[in-house]
Amino acid sequence: MRTYPADSPEALARLVTIALVADDSVTRDELEHLHRDDVLSCIGMDRDRFDAVYCEVHEDMLACGTRLPDGRLILDPATIGRLLDDIASPALQLMMVRTIQAIGQADRIMTGGETELLGMAMRRWGVDLFEPGSAGIPMRRSGRKEGAMVPQAPGAGIEP
Repeated sequence: MRTYPADSPEALARLVTIALVADDSVTRDELEHLHRDDVLSCIGMDRDRFDAVYCEVHEDMLACGTRLPDGRLILDPATIGRLLDDIASPALQLMMVRTIQAIGQADRIMTGGETELLGMAMRRWGVDLFEPGSAGIPMRRSGRKEGAMVPQAPGAGIEP
């Protein structure tokens, strides 16, 4: 995958793209969420630049993803981990967890790929959506070991 500067709008747009394709399709509800919640402005992108990053992600997936027998491309957990590491700011990490969750829930069905991406981000960044008293607002967990919150299926990869 190509590199973008840490915490850059492009690195954020790449994660938004991965969240959009994690269930094999981009639905109208997911696109409406991007517009309704002004996600592109929040990550510092205009529509044209987002479209360019969206295409770059697909090119990169063709180059380094794994093609399944049914034709789908997946990214392995190590690659997803490197993409998540491009977001270092705790504030941006929290924003991206909320965004990934909202995209996954936009069509009212959280698929395995969407759930896995959300879980990976939460574990990697130490964000807990289910902290008692948080009312669903992501919170940082200090002293939490990576991988301690959400189990991951062995050998699972994000399925766009």
